[in-house]
Amino acid sequence: MNLSLELSRDKPKIPATPVTTPSSSNPTRRQLFTPSTGYEDNSEAIKIVNQAIDLNSLEQLELIYLPGTNVHKRIQEVKKQFGMGVAKRKAKPVIQKRTPKCTAPPIRARQEKMALNEPCSFFKSLEPGIPPEFCESTAYFYRENYMKVKECLAKMLYILYNKQVFHNKLDVEITWSPRLQCTAGHCKNKADRNGVRSSRIELSDKVLTSADRLRSILIHELCHAAAWIFNGADGHGVAWRAWAARANEKFPDLPPITVCHKYKIFYKYTYKCRSCRATTHAHSKSRKRTGLICRLCKKKIKIFLNRKTKRGVRQTPVRPPLGFAKYFQDNYHKCRRNAVGGNVMRILAVEYAKEKALAEQSPITKYINKYLKFFFR
Repeated sequence: MNLSLELSRDKPKIPATPVTTPSSSNPTRRQLFTPSTGYEDNSEAIKIVNQAIDLNSLEQLELIYLPGTNVHKRIQEVKKQFGMGVAKRKAKPVIQKRTPKCTAPPIRARQEKMALNEPCSFFKSLEPGIPPEFCESTAYFYRENYMKVKECLAKMLYILYNKQVFHNKLDVEITWSPRLQCTAGHCKNKADRNGVRSSRIELSDKVLTSADRLRSILIHELCHAAAWIFNGADGHGVAWRAWAARANEKFPDLPPITVCHKYKIFYKYTYKCRSCRATTHAHSKSRKRTGLICRLCKKKIKIFLNRKTKRGVRQTPVRPPLGFAKYFQDNYHKCRRNAVGGNVMRILAVEYAKEKALAEQSPITKYINKYLKFFFR
């Protein structure tokens, strides 16, 4: 029995679990990258950072520890000592969706929506966007037949403005001018020797192409006339602004009376360069239609005719003059020098008819006429 006990004592015991050796495990790595971190004191933080420096894994350690922990603070101190850039956590971009502002519509827009539920006034009905069922009958007639009755509409508007705004004390002459190509209207003021002031208004045929434009421009020019006649003031000064405010107060349906207009002017002809594509516009064709040269690139210019369609403005090249137009272009200056009494058109028409009749004759008839002229000369 004693012999068996001694043999059992001398026999080595087999461990139940394998014992790990320092060579097979890496306690340093396990200590550095353990997820349950952040509660180390200063001494432990110094040890962890020193181990990370030895393993050249300082940047990886900085990503593990949150800002504010002792280890993270120690890393920042070491980086400052070594002259390394202090890493800052990039904040995630916060995408903020713009919420639409629930702003109330302007007072004028609300008034327009409310006005469409009932018949509009005379001034409001002159606008082209008002449906016919909401228009005042007289205004709708003037709006649809504007080019034929624009002079009657101007007189009617003048009477209304003079009565409501100027107390029937204005006596202004209103004329239409084809020379105003960009200016919608012009008020000419003058004073005689006795100091009596008077005004005359010119309206543009080219710019005032609709009833709503005439409605706004006429009151603008009448305010100029009133400022000159009653206050002796010229321009868009205090007196003009006072009369304009009074007009807007008397007629709320009028748009605000401004200093300059922003109307889009329709031009009948467009001059376009073939090379640099520079364009200019005109209301009438130049008498010189051939040989036009661009100032910028010295290339030829082509003339286009603008026509209004349902889809917009359509441009077509202008054809060269033919027939009497060609004859008139070639012989106008020559005939004007010799004409007496200003009958240039009549003389050109007679001469063109003679040449046309001769051109239509047969060669035999031409020879006989030539022989008779030579014989009876």
